[in-house]
Amino acid sequence: MTVFGYWRTSTTIQDGERQIIALKAAGAHQIFGDKITGTSAYGERPELSSLLDALKPNDLLITEELSRLGRSMVEMLVQVNALIERGVELKTLDNRLDTTTMPKEIVRLIVSVMGYA
Repeated sequence: MTVFGYWRTSTTIQDGERQIIALKAAGAHQIFGDKITGTSAYGERPELSSLLDALKPNDLLITEELSRLGRSMVEMLVQVNALIERGVELKTLDNRLDTTTMPKEIVRLIVSVMGYA
């Protein structure tokens, strides 16, 4: 199992260093990040695309919060479901989501019904 981290800032003025430090402290060995708005399409995020290509079953993806992967409920649900189907574990540093300890059905319910509220 490889532990990956992903960070994103919404503007090029913002610094991702705080997120990078937190991801390293959480055990991420390979860290990817984009400086791009959260409303951008997945294809417009080169580092996220590279990360998604690199993930394998049983890998762990850590993000500060789920909104780093997508802003809308639909985007988050699609991405979480795709990762779960691939056998990738997902953990957020805000402690609101951890597929290593939560049943997958509960994870899907949290993301879809509550929109990761």
